[in-house]
Amino acid sequence: MSISPDDFDPLAVVVDWLDACRRGNLSALLNLYDEQAVLECDCEGVSITGRKAIAAYWAPKLESKGASADRHYRLRTFDEMPRAPRCDDP
Repeated sequence: MSISPDDFDPLAVVVDWLDACRRGNLSALLNLYDEQAVLECDCEGVSITGRKAIAAYWAPKLESKGASADRHYRLRTFDEMPRAPRCDDP
């Protein structure tokens, strides 16, 4: 079953992702990734491709006692995101 672009709710995906992290639910977290998804983590300098590799990346993080989306993962607002250079930049 595919989801039409009109039915996709990106905010709901973020909430589901955070909930899965908070619960330590690897299965729920992996359900949010495509089989060929690419996960890029700037904080660790890694790029991981595929759901199996993503599972190997997340499993120890979710199993650790201190795993918490509130403590370890922070979403940046658009204001905090780096701005791409524009054509009219000096």
